[in-house]
Parts: sequence; structure tokens; C-alpha cells
Amino acid sequence: MSESCRQFEQLLALAATGDFDALTPQQVAALEAHLNACSPCAARLARSAPAADVRLTPAVELPSEGNWEHVWEAIDAARQTRVRQAWPASGAVQRLWRPLLAAAACILMVVMWRSAPMSETQTWELKLSDNVVVHEIETFGDLTSLVVYPAEDDGATVVWFLENEGA
Repeated sequence: MSESCRQFEQLLALAATGDFDALTPQQVAALEAHLNACSPCAARLARSAPAADVRLTPAVELPSEGNWEHVWEAIDAARQTRVRQAWPASGAVQRLWRPLLAAAACILMVVMWRSAPMSETQTWELKLSDNVVVHEIETFGDLTSLVVYPAEDDGATVVWFLENEGA
């Protein structure tokens, strides 16, 4: 061990225990410079593990693998009981009820759409409004309104709703 390494022995011991609060910023900078220059000291510090912080250890013992297996078995059993109570029919119906319900909804929508009377003559008439003054435009969400008025009275007023750039 060289003489410069002996000078950093106490700082290395504090760093190895993870007690960096006991070091000044100058000591930390000097220790960092020494570790960058001295690979044996850096390797020694890398091999040492800091003591575990009491605040980071769990207050309650974690369940064992067997306990977890028991919990999952209880959850599966409760789920199977609920499924059997909800659907006393066979397992095939249990697996197919959602697709069957979706197919029935699609058929119902097609029947309703086809049975609705269609009128070829029904149209919507659009008209320009005259003598309308817009006092306020309320937007929702991240929209901004922009109103462009004509320079002369014979032009059209245009209203735009734009999304904000940050959205």
C-alpha cells in the first residue's frame, strides 16, 4: 500500500460503510480523485458492501414461497366459486357468453339499422345567419377559439377551434 493510499485509509473506511455525511465536500472530492487514480483502492472499495440502513429494512417479515402459493390457491378457489355461482351452466357456456353477447348485439344493430325507414327526400337546409353578434365562445379541454371578422360588412366571419400546442 503506497503512502497516498494510507492517507485515504480513514476516508475509504467511511465510504465503505456508506457514511458520506461524515465527509466534507473537499474530502469527497479528494477521495474521488484518488479513486480515479488508484485502481487497487477503487477495487477494494467496490468489494466492500456498506452496512444496511435500518430505515430500509422491512418492518414485517415477507411471506415465504409456500405462503404465497397458499394465498394464490385461495384466490383461485374463491374465483371458481364465484364463477360457478354466477353461471351454474356448463363450462362451454361460461367460456362463450361474452362472444355470444357481442354477436347478438351486432345482429340487433344491423336489424335496427335495416328496419329504420329511409327517406330519399329528407335533406337538411343550411342557411347563412344575418345580424348575429358573437359575445363569447366557450371552449372545453385544451381548445382555443379564433374568430376572424371580415374587413368589410359583406364578408363572412370564420370561427376556428384549435388544439393548444402543449397538448
